[in-house]
Amino acid sequence: MGNRFEELEAKYPDTVVLQMQGTFYRAYNRSAYVISELTGYKLRAIKEDVCTCGFPAVCEKKVAQACSDAAVSYVMYRGEEISDVHSFENSRFQEVLQKGMQKIPIPAKSKDASSDKSAQEKNTEVDIGKTCQAPHKGASGDQDIRIIEGCGISQLAALEDLKASAAAEILENGMRITAISLLESRRESNLYMIRGLAICEKRDCSLDGE
Repeated sequence: MGNRFEELEAKYPDTVVLQMQGTFYRAYNRSAYVISELTGYKLRAIKEDVCTCGFPAVCEKKVAQACSDAAVSYVMYRGEEISDVHSFENSRFQEVLQKGMQKIPIPAKSKDASSDKSAQEKNTEVDIGKTCQAPHKGASGDQDIRIIEGCGISQLAALEDLKASAAAEILENGMRITAISLLESRRESNLYMIRGLAICEKRDCSLDGE
């Protein structure tokens, strides 16, 4: 999520904040509930106190229109740069939020037998184990498991986007990725969508130079 997201939430109260990561937009917590309520996109818990809702960047205009139709203010950004801001004097953000918070986020879960089976059934073209396995230099702190997503015009492009999203969401927060495992691969219209689990741990600075 990062400091920039929190800065924009404070600067633009009662406004949906959308962060672009790779070729995906993501909203967190209150913004995630609102986007899920307006669009029907799935709401996911990535940590005990953090939920997210994401969508491909190609759907940017569709989501912006949904916000506008509902008179909900929004701001979109990538890195430090704000790409779009649309404010309503009487934004219905709180009204939509109250409805959205009735939803229960899909919980984050560790890899188990069911996810193994799903990966074997879905992964027909990309060997995620060979492509995404990161070298493990030894445990240096508490491990964490995050749900990550990517999309692209091919499975390989979607996989690269998934890894870029993982870097944006995990590495920037002082963590390092030890492995990425595929949960789901599907095709929607002209895009491939990939969802996976990233196993990460606190980065040990003493290992960065090895």
